[in-house]
Amino acid sequence: MNDLLKVLTRSTSLQLLLLNLMAFSLGAGIAHYFGTPLPLPVYAAGQSISLALMLTAIYLREYFASFTASTAYPLPVDRAAQLTRKALQNGLLITALAFATLATTLVIIANRMAVITPLTIVLLITGVFGVLLIAIPSLRIMDSGAGEVILAFLLSLFIPAFAYSLASAEIHRYLLFISLSLAMMLVTTQMIHQFSTYAADCQDCRTNLLIRLGWQRSWHLHHILLILATVTLLIAGIQGLPWGILLPVAVTIPLAIWQVYLLAGMAAGRKPQWQIMRAISLAIPGLSLYLITFMFWVK
Repeated sequence: MNDLLKVLTRSTSLQLLLLNLMAFSLGAGIAHYFGTPLPLPVYAAGQSISLALMLTAIYLREYFASFTASTAYPLPVDRAAQLTRKALQNGLLITALAFATLATTLVIIANRMAVITPLTIVLLITGVFGVLLIAIPSLRIMDSGAGEVILAFLLSLFIPAFAYSLASAEIHRYLLFISLSLAMMLVTTQMIHQFSTYAADCQDCRTNLLIRLGWQRSWHLHHILLILATVTLLIAGIQGLPWGILLPVAVTIPLAIWQVYLLAGMAAGRKPQWQIMRAISLAIPGLSLYLITFMFWVK
């Protein structure tokens, strides 16, 4: 039991949970902005479904990861260690299935509230499919370099679109522009993390976006994605998204410039400041998401 609790605590990312909460709030905020706010019971049910699906993906992926020898899961050396590993695997699977059951139950409750639309059903099916793509190793999505993109779009598009679908039968173009920009920011966040764990990933024979592309191309892609994320928001403003909602995001531009400077220093041979770089890479999408969400709620 102690081993299971340790693994659950280690694998449950506080940053992902906070991004989940803010992403759902973004979708609900846009609905509020257009005069169709979610009732509190609907908001609570939708947010709980979103969190339950995320935790299902996390624990299911951890369950499959426990079958492969790695730094986190060394090979059992004796019978007792094998039994302990088996108990841990069973606990992870039961936990994942429990959250999947919770999500299903909450969907039924939401349907009783008459807020489930055809769009909501499509998004839920997409979300479940995304969870399976991320979690099941035999599909090899997370080892193909596409896993980072899928995770980014699940966080930035599926969750806010799901929230918005509980109030509307269609997705607004504002949501699409914002989600695309946030997805690109989130991919850069994952790339910075992969830069910092490159040696460990090579040791455990992991394949991710950074290893697939190579260090140099990933370095350029990081910068391009940050630029495109900014351009996407500018296009959204030109297409009608109020500048009063977008302008607060400008406070993240100095952070993006700082991030590029630190990466350039690393390329030039200076000692990497991983802790600062990881914090900045998370602050860029996190702060952008928070500020845009806040402006939709107060406008």
